[in-house]
Amino acid sequence: GTLQWNILQNLVLDTKLGVELWQLTEKFKRGSKTTDGFPDGNAFSSNDQYVNYNLNSTLQYTDQVGDHKYSILGGIDVQRSQNTAFSAFARGFPSDLLKNISSAATPVSETGTGTDFSFLGYFSRISYSYKDRYLLALSGRIDGSSRFGKDVRYAKFPAVSAGWIVSDESWFKSIPVIDFFKLRGAIGKTGNAEIGAFPALGLVGFGFNYNDLPGAAITQLENPILTWEKASQYDGGVDFGILGQRIRGSVGYYVKNTSALLLNVPVSRVNGFTTFTQNLGEMENRGWEVDLTADILHGGNLRWTMSGNFSTVKNKVKTLFA
Repeated sequence: GTLQWNILQNLVLDTKLGVELWQLTEKFKRGSKTTDGFPDGNAFSSNDQYVNYNLNSTLQYTDQVGDHKYSILGGIDVQRSQNTAFSAFARGFPSDLLKNISSAATPVSETGTGTDFSFLGYFSRISYSYKDRYLLALSGRIDGSSRFGKDVRYAKFPAVSAGWIVSDESWFKSIPVIDFFKLRGAIGKTGNAEIGAFPALGLVGFGFNYNDLPGAAITQLENPILTWEKASQYDGGVDFGILGQRIRGSVGYYVKNTSALLLNVPVSRVNGFTTFTQNLGEMENRGWEVDLTADILHGGNLRWTMSGNFSTVKNKVKTLFA
């Protein structure tokens, strides 16, 4: 759902709420006369439920004073996701007429899982332009994720970008062929939290049997300082249009340095584990990005447009040590 409220002439509140819900139930029964159900039948039952909430709310103020335009925006992002699943398998039915798994004599396996994570982000952006020709934008985010250690869940991600529409300058008007020419550049930081829901926690698994007795065992080591993977990116380029905008495109170059990589690092088996999730290492990516679009035919009842892009990536692992 979307709610938009013009609080004042230049002040707008925009709120979006999304809810995703699905549930999958699966059941099957194999009779005693089937190949997989011989000799006394078996059955399987499962239930999987997923709920996801997304809330995005912004408050934006825009205004213009002479040749000066500016916009101030602040907002919040909230996400909460929950997933639960249960399944059971049993065999030994006294009659093929019985369908429910509860009628089986011998439970073979039962599993139950639950996953829960949440994100919370605060962001702001200030945009400014002079004569629609000189452009500047400042932005910042503070993001938090439940996937990290409780004392290091939040990180700051600032960014700044600038642009100059050179083709709007009076002295540029005399240059033939080129209709639009813009210089742009940006620098900023981003974060990555695309890992499992509980990698920072020490986990214990139950149901392990030792000498036919129930018990528990540690299944994952705790890492309370596990935090965001961070990337700093610098890029610059030009956007252009020529021959009445029939040919348009962009050329850009970027450098991206990623640190505190989220890696499942191999550890000695003497600890009882083979991997341990850590922030480790540094990597650099750099390359060119080129986009080009051309209107081959434009007019009448026929229009033919072609687009293409080209990019290069040079990857360098700087370190894989702490």
